Amino acid sequence: MLRRFIKWLKSFFRSLFSMQNGKNYRSEDNIKPRAKLTDTEYESFFIQLLNGVNDGWSQVKVRGFLDNNNIIQADLLVWLRGFSDKLLAADVENDELALRMLKLGKANMGELGELASSIGIRLQKRGQEIVSNNTHSSLNLESEDAESWFQKGLDKNRVGDLETAVICWQKAVNIKPDYHNAWYQLAYALSDLGKQEEAILAYEQALAIQPGDYQAWYNKGNTLIDLLKFDEAVICFQKTVEIQPDFYHAWNNLGSTLGCLEKLEEAFTAYNQAIELQPNDYQAWKNRGLALEKLGRLEEAFASYDQAIQIKPDYLDASKYKELALRNLEKQKQAAMSSNKLTVIKRE
Repeated sequence: MLRRFIKWLKSFFRSLFSMQNGKNYRSEDNIKPRAKLTDTEYESFFIQLLNGVNDGWSQVKVRGFLDNNNIIQADLLVWLRGFSDKLLAADVENDELALRMLKLGKANMGELGELASSIGIRLQKRGQEIVSNNTHSSLNLESEDAESWFQKGLDKNRVGDLETAVICWQKAVNIKPDYHNAWYQLAYALSDLGKQEEAILAYEQALAIQPGDYQAWYNKGNTLIDLLKFDEAVICFQKTVEIQPDFYHAWNNLGSTLGCLEKLEEAFTAYNQAIELQPNDYQAWKNRGLALEKLGRLEEAFASYDQAIQIKPDYLDASKYKELALRNLEKQKQAAMSSNKLTVIKRE
């Protein structure tokens, strides 16, 4: 027993001595530095990260992904700045990547999210520049074929490129000033772009060429409403229904515009006409109710709101106005009862 103890004691001192001389001794100096990731590895991990965030990764999961792959955020930021410079220098659209960058920006990842969001915004702007440059280079500006320009405008409009469509249609009407369809399309596009005054001028050109174009009258009226020019809008809608009497949208808009001018009886008549043409037009029923309520005809207003709700049960506007009309109707009845009581008292 004693021999075993002495043997163990010698072994212990040997191990202790060897540790003191540096053997089997670990220090921070002996830990190998973490291997630096290559650009290819960073790109691979970053794409995985973007895909994960796009699939709904939480902030915790994102941080776990970075930790599990030994990615130091400060180093990732340095790489990402360089990566973004390369992306922005390329003549390639990166719309999908831009959207995913913006999504990462909303993941509350601090500086990483802020940088990703900034890059996403710049990538989107860069993409728009590339599209614009490609568009202008693809257009044969020397062409003098109005029909060709008109068709190019339709093509651009079809893909949502209104700015370029406007350029095409302007070119078409410059070549052929009496090109009615080009003026009409130009006006409509300008209105969609928020250029209402220019749109009105284009509609007037279209109508000067074809005065019987009820769609042009109707859309000119809608554009005038945007400009709060209600008197002029009324004239346009009246002209529309004069040309196309069964155009119930125009009757409804005529009623709304007359209502804005406090011409309530005329508005009521217009709404009735719209409803006669389209009995299921819940908006016309609601608008009719508003006109009736302003005229003090609360029971009829209540019935109009009720009809709108029957057609569209989830129509919140009609429900709200119906409730208000009911309150006003009850007040009216209470006021009438009070008045009757007062009359009786006076007689006594």
